[in-house]
Amino acid sequence: MQGESLHAVPKKTLNDAMKKSTLCWNHTDYIDKNYGVIAQKKKDIMVGFGFVSFKYGLSEGVPIDIYNMLLAAEDIRRQVLEPGAKVHVLIGDHLAYQCQHSSCERGDDVTKTRNKYIKKIYNILKNLKVEKHYELQLSSEIIKDPNYLKIREDLEVRAKFISTFELENATHPKYRVSQDAKHTVSTDTWNILNCIAPYNESNRSYFLDQTAICRWLYEKSNCGVKVSWSKVHQTGRINQSKSFDEPHFDRFYREMYFDEDQKLSFIYTKPGYAINRNDERGKVIPYTAQKDEETQRVLLSSKKELPQKSEVINEYFINCITSNVDLIRHIVPEVAYEEDRSMPTFNKNVHLLVNFSRKPEKLAKLSDIFKEKLTVSVDKAQQHQKDDLNQGKTESLIV
Repeated sequence: MQGESLHAVPKKTLNDAMKKSTLCWNHTDYIDKNYGVIAQKKKDIMVGFGFVSFKYGLSEGVPIDIYNMLLAAEDIRRQVLEPGAKVHVLIGDHLAYQCQHSSCERGDDVTKTRNKYIKKIYNILKNLKVEKHYELQLSSEIIKDPNYLKIREDLEVRAKFISTFELENATHPKYRVSQDAKHTVSTDTWNILNCIAPYNESNRSYFLDQTAICRWLYEKSNCGVKVSWSKVHQTGRINQSKSFDEPHFDRFYREMYFDEDQKLSFIYTKPGYAINRNDERGKVIPYTAQKDEETQRVLLSSKKELPQKSEVINEYFINCITSNVDLIRHIVPEVAYEEDRSMPTFNKNVHLLVNFSRKPEKLAKLSDIFKEKLTVSVDKAQQHQKDDLNQGKTESLIV
């Protein structure tokens, strides 16, 4: 199998992989200097997906942009991680169950949306023939685990200690220093922990809860790398983010464990992109899609007509689509489509990604619809398995 043979190729460093990735920003400041040592014990990787916005509610569907993070994780697994390493796919479902938006009032609706995401992700992994290297983690289960609760308690102890840190000096208000002058954290982290405006108690709890989940995956699932995403690529803007985005959460995590020599490493993929905007508002969360005509998205399960290239004004979206398709063809060379001169390459690429998120046995049946022939080797013994996801079951969701 193509994926297995790649383990014989000399491994790249995580830094080198970031520099050459077409899906990730070249930001290495949050890659731990001791990653090579950590990888011997913490050789797995985590990548997380949410499906709710506190402002807009449940996602309208599964955006095509989830490929950015999922394929970046797979690329790293192949190029960097130790043989036998796994990727842990975290589904942040507890946030949806706790959300007060009207779309989340019925638990069944939350479960239905969650399972759509799980099925799409599983189909992609199955079609890539890498599903055995992946495990699913539900945040709603993690937060009930006694180990998580212990980690959360420890974070409160750490928060109390950090609260004693003082300003480094009047000319450096961005940092706080411990009384023994051995440790430093940003004033932003200190403000979050002490609920100093613009932060409140809800923000404090959110940051600490997210940190505890990542720590649980670090301790209990041996994850040494987290795949995150960022709207910006500049090192300074990532390091100093106060935008309630992934770099902001990740810096908070690193500073909560200020006294550790070996930390979880963070890498950043490019964001999702709205197809109808070429400005800052066109950079969006890759795994959620709000019901908003101002930021039009391409969804994997949409019944709408897929966009023509002439309708897409965001070149970054086009480039990411190309990168995702190129990586899929590298992983599974036998996946291809027949050339159709009447269909632009962009359109064929979008169709391929949408089709690739469907059940393996359905891919060939779609060739007439999209004027392309997709060929994937399918294990026929798996074709007739019953899908427990429709019943909202979780015991069969481990991928």
